[in-house]
Amino acid sequence: MIMKKMMHNWQWKLLSLVISVVFWAMIVNYDDPLVTVSFTGIPVSIENEDAITSQNMAVEYLDGETISVTLRGKRTIIDKMTSSDVKAYADLSRVSITNAVDITIDAGEQVDVIRKTPNEMLIATEEIKSILKSVQVRYDGTLAEDYIKLTATVTPNQIEVTGPESKLGLVSSVVVPIDVEGASEDISVFVAPKLLDSSGDVVRDLEISNNQIQVKVPVQKTKSIPVTIQRVGTLSDEYRLISMAVETSRVTIRGEAEAVDAISRIVIDDISLDGMTDLTTPVDVNLTDYLPEDIAVYEPGAATSVTVIIEPIVESSYVINQEDITVSQIPESLQFHFVDEIPYEITVKGIESELATLTVEDLSPSINLKDLDAGVHRVEMSLTIPSGFELSTEVPLVRVELLEGDAAGEELNVSEEE
Repeated sequence: MIMKKMMHNWQWKLLSLVISVVFWAMIVNYDDPLVTVSFTGIPVSIENEDAITSQNMAVEYLDGETISVTLRGKRTIIDKMTSSDVKAYADLSRVSITNAVDITIDAGEQVDVIRKTPNEMLIATEEIKSILKSVQVRYDGTLAEDYIKLTATVTPNQIEVTGPESKLGLVSSVVVPIDVEGASEDISVFVAPKLLDSSGDVVRDLEISNNQIQVKVPVQKTKSIPVTIQRVGTLSDEYRLISMAVETSRVTIRGEAEAVDAISRIVIDDISLDGMTDLTTPVDVNLTDYLPEDIAVYEPGAATSVTVIIEPIVESSYVINQEDITVSQIPESLQFHFVDEIPYEITVKGIESELATLTVEDLSPSINLKDLDAGVHRVEMSLTIPSGFELSTEVPLVRVELLEGDAAGEELNVSEEE
């Protein structure tokens, strides 16, 4: 009976229900209408990136790292929303054969996504490789005056760089910058290496095996000092030392400041002249051998040579004619003449090259007749022997005769000096 009453005029009852629902919806929507809102710059989160990286591949994101969306929903909901309420993500485990990944938007169950731009994230994949690169030191600044830096010790001196092959190809050098401005002592620092391209710009987004490199830079003082020779030994009487010279007359030394300051010169004191007979003798020397162990030659090089030049002593004969002899201080009222009409021969010792230029005129032969009386006299010839020469014969005696009046004949080269 009850069922019969319920089914009576059921069509009209259903129609009334539908009309009621429609009117309710109209009333509700009038009070809380549907509206749209747009948000831009929403970051897209990456999910399951290891689905690619686990295959030793690198991912490059070409498009879709941020997204713009348009949402629709009740005003009461939309008005309360901010961009942080909108979540976007791309699941890389679902990448297509065209390297596109659908971007999923999550803005809550009561909001519909009307539009998203872009719809997909585009990626590129590339094989990950590793290379070994030597670490180079780059010095910034200038050391204190008279100080130099020696070769740095770099630990480790190579690092492994890992990343996409195309980006690895950009790495021209791995450098560690070291500030040496005003330094006067050893430097020891830990420095982060920089990956640089051929233009000197930093290459980023690559992995390196060492984030800190230890660099030790020895710093030493320098000083320029002379190189001198101390003669050792004696040549035999048959030879004369012409010169003894070192090829490098001045060098720069390096070492710890206190040790360098204590040295004023290098003295080569072990080249003996004893028994030396070669005319020109080059002797190779290493200047380091004449320095303390903690001091080294900086520049020029430590290898040099000492050249010893000697010449044999020889004899040369000179003929002195009467006209070569200068006569001085002839007594008043007396005249003279040479008794012997012969030349006088002397022998002079010296080195051959100098004897070749020595003349009788250089010897200045002369006799002095001061205080002599009339008669025949033997007068010792005076000779001027230049430095470096030695008379090896007796000094000649010249026989002259002094006469009174006009008894003397023609005389030569007479000086009237008194």
